[in-house]
Amino acid sequence: MRRLRLKSTVLEGNLLGDPADRIIDVYVPRAQSGAGLPLLVDLVGYTAGGPAHTNWKNFGENVPERLDRLIGSGAMPPVVVAFPDCFTRLGGNQYINSAAMGAWTDFLVQEAVPYVEKEFHCGGDGRRAVFGKSSGGYGAAVNAMLRPDFWAAAACHSGDMGFEGDGEAFAEAALRAVADDVAVFDQPMRQRCLPYCPFAEQHDFGIHISARRLGRLCSAGGI
Repeated sequence: MRRLRLKSTVLEGNLLGDPADRIIDVYVPRAQSGAGLPLLVDLVGYTAGGPAHTNWKNFGENVPERLDRLIGSGAMPPVVVAFPDCFTRLGGNQYINSAAMGAWTDFLVQEAVPYVEKEFHCGGDGRRAVFGKSSGGYGAAVNAMLRPDFWAAAACHSGDMGFEGDGEAFAEAALRAVADDVAVFDQPMRQRCLPYCPFAEQHDFGIHISARRLGRLCSAGGI
């Protein structure tokens, strides 16, 4: 493992005030320099950053240890893997350009990946891929669609999807099921909920959901 540090230009002056100085952990297989190998970029889920996948992990393997095992056994070919730190004050991001969060697609495509490829002489056209889970899965899928000229392959694991469709219907069903069944919040709590929940004016909210209501909620959400 090697740790690179990159001072980003595209993240300078972002509205959240997040640092433009970013860590990129890079995995290179044992006894190799990385030269000529494909490059994979790991986009982590929300509330984490790239180094979360390279840190020590209890009762299991972190990603570099898993790569050592798979490559060492011949189960996968040698690759270089980059773990960019894309954490923000809001707990992460979805790896797209945002006026509020920062230019994260540009960070990956214009800065992070070229820097890693220059340092390790890896990747290049047709030899770079992006993968991720949860928000990282969303970022992998969307970036592959936005920049098919840049990414040769992508893998989305449990990616965030369907914001404009089923997610909205499920959220409404969830709020109604919760509002229907339980202990009442005090008035100050209800007032704090108003900006976030349009049903707060019509229902009392609580913190316990009965098994009957939970079953109805899951049915309404298609689970």
